[in-house]
Amino acid sequence: MRLVVTDQDLSGQVIRGRPFSYIGRCWGTDITFTGDWTHVSHFANIFIRPDWSKAKTRYSYSRFNTFTDIIASPDAELLDHEMMLALIGAGAQNVAAKHRLAANNVVTALAGDKAGAYFLVSWSNLTPDYMSAFKTPEEAETVFRQIVGGREHLVRHLLKHNNPADKSRLVWDEDDPPYVGHWGVEVNNWGVKAVSKDGKVYLKRYHELPVPANNHDRVEMAELIEAEVEKAVGFPATLNIQSILPWRASATYGKLPRDWWVQ
Repeated sequence: MRLVVTDQDLSGQVIRGRPFSYIGRCWGTDITFTGDWTHVSHFANIFIRPDWSKAKTRYSYSRFNTFTDIIASPDAELLDHEMMLALIGAGAQNVAAKHRLAANNVVTALAGDKAGAYFLVSWSNLTPDYMSAFKTPEEAETVFRQIVGGREHLVRHLLKHNNPADKSRLVWDEDDPPYVGHWGVEVNNWGVKAVSKDGKVYLKRYHELPVPANNHDRVEMAELIEAEVEKAVGFPATLNIQSILPWRASATYGKLPRDWWVQ
């Protein structure tokens, strides 16, 4: 069973995680997270010196948190921009002064995206400018490896998105509802659509979807949508919500394990 931890001072605690947990509106200093924190959702927490070094945190999601002097997990997720904001902000101080501007430009872009409550900037937008600040791609790669503490999966992700043509592209945009054939359930950045074999339809744009009681609790929101879909079209569905702001998710027919999409 996942953990749901809200409105608590967690200072000095050692907390063993469970997948798909939620931590919201908490605060504290010198908190140690251990165990499995994969798929966790963080909302509006204020943590000083949080330590995830003995935890797994892949597929984490953070919105409106303040993480200061973090010790990130070995598998810290590049797509968790607030975790990266804290990690790269600290790591930028560990590289030669002549390279610090390129790292700080990434931090500035992530911080501005968060301050505007957009969370729309992607690594496709960030990588080209970062890479162009160096004499060679090899130098850029070496410095980024220093910044992220040798986490090779983060380096690979950065390099994968080095396409100057994508620098200004908004990767979250979607103008049309998802396509569903004769029947089934589909999700895109527009919203959610489900169609039954006898023609019943569930169709909602992302801003019309049910809102979880705990802000940015991805599991709670998935469960609310799944209940609405089944009520409307008569068959079960399982959602994976990668991000609520901006909306990004996927879905499949049937009641499957919550991590069906990574298996």
